[in-house]
Amino acid sequence: MHNFTKRETNLLKILGSVIVITIAYSFIIEPLFISPKNSRSSSEFSKKNLDELENIHEKYLEILRLKKNIDNSGKNTVSISSLVDKLANSLNIINNKVYLREQEGKIVNKIQKIKTEMKFEGVPIKPLINLLYQMENSQIFINISKVKIYATSTSIDKYDAIIEVENFVKK
Repeated sequence: MHNFTKRETNLLKILGSVIVITIAYSFIIEPLFISPKNSRSSSEFSKKNLDELENIHEKYLEILRLKKNIDNSGKNTVSISSLVDKLANSLNIINNKVYLREQEGKIVNKIQKIKTEMKFEGVPIKPLINLLYQMENSQIFINISKVKIYATSTSIDKYDAIIEVENFVKK
């Protein structure tokens, strides 16, 4: 075997000390004292990312639902007027309907926008809100663009309403 000089022995001892210190720092000191701070900040960062991803996923599901409604609206042959008549009849406010006007728009990319305005007079607020809710959640894609509700001069618990909706139909 090779005999080392005193100088070489001292250099090997220093090299061994550096290796031991590096290993001790990497496997003992850093995991115990430095990593918990980084892991807390990284877990907070991860939690924020997960919340953001969850919000994006909810928006994605909402867009898919709207797309499905739009696709189904082209297949449905039910018009807005028949839907409103059916819903108003089920809520016993069909006699309160004053008018229903449909205005067809231009056809763009094989999709036509139809605006419908309807007026109800002397309706209690609960059936009116139920009508709006059921229209929005129907199988036909309907965008309720404007709702005007005002109290009637004849009764305290009766209201007049003008509702404007938009419907998109594939042509």
